[in-house]
Amino acid sequence: MRDKKKVLFLIVAAGLWLVTGMFYGMMLYEMKGKFGIPFSIWCGIAFGITVWSGIHLAGNGDDQKKRKAADIDALTGVPNRNYFKAAYGEQSMFNTMRYKTIAVYDIDSFKEANDTMDGDDILRMVTASAKRTFGEQGEIFRWGGDEFMVLMEWSMEFAYEMCKEFCREVEKDGRVTVSVGVTEIKLSDTIKKNYYRAAQGCYLVKEMGGNSVKRN
Repeated sequence: MRDKKKVLFLIVAAGLWLVTGMFYGMMLYEMKGKFGIPFSIWCGIAFGITVWSGIHLAGNGDDQKKRKAADIDALTGVPNRNYFKAAYGEQSMFNTMRYKTIAVYDIDSFKEANDTMDGDDILRMVTASAKRTFGEQGEIFRWGGDEFMVLMEWSMEFAYEMCKEFCREVEKDGRVTVSVGVTEIKLSDTIKKNYYRAAQGCYLVKEMGGNSVKRN
């Protein structure tokens, strides 16, 4: 459908250029006599410019779509690590004060669950639970495999309670549970250090059996 719209745009644009070229070509020919540009040549130039512009615009649009597709996890529909690195970096400091806390969560015993159940469906279910819990105050990223990261606008105390609510929400499904680590963002630390503090909490929960939240 979008390709048809591009073709239609090119046809209309070419038509407008041709009409304009004919008008100015004839006007110049009448005003300057032999020095005027014949309208056939003018139209040819105009048509060439139109086609080149259309191809250039279409190419840019395709490149933007490819970049966007590369930044979104196809399975869960949330931004991936590539997007995060482009938006925030990892070694640098946070370039925004919007977020106050960061959480890292991981699906407990995912390998075993993936062997006996539909792993893709489980990932989608957990992501849907995260979206319901964190809403617009949390930005979710698929970090890799079954590990996700969430940037939250809430204070530490409230973020901790919401992470516990997230655990309960996932547990309701009855198939898997999640381990969550949450920490307060320190603007004086690099993004990577902030991430590692939350990830460490997540790993500690997993070692203790999972299905819980650890503040770090």
